[in-house]
Amino acid sequence: MDPKRQLRQHVDELFRSNKNREFTIQEVTGCLDVGKTALSDALDSVARYPFSTCQSFDTSLPETVNETFERHRCNHCNRNFHAQRQPDGEYFYVGMYTE
Repeated sequence: MDPKRQLRQHVDELFRSNKNREFTIQEVTGCLDVGKTALSDALDSVARYPFSTCQSFDTSLPETVNETFERHRCNHCNRNFHAQRQPDGEYFYVGMYTE
């Protein structure tokens, strides 16, 4: 399995088991015993699934729809969603596919 995806799954597990707690980056890296750079690389490469109670970091970018929009896939709930990447690299969520 891809090490970045595995790390994203560990982040998901940590957040799901501590739903009422907020974490700093230092606390996440300490809990998962990873470096800050590795954590940033793993999380910066994806968009978090923004809808419903899923909120998973375990997503992937299956295709770029056009120069503006990207179609992402949540590996946790198996749903697709559209996102737009801003010039600063941050994502703006624009919609999801209904089933």
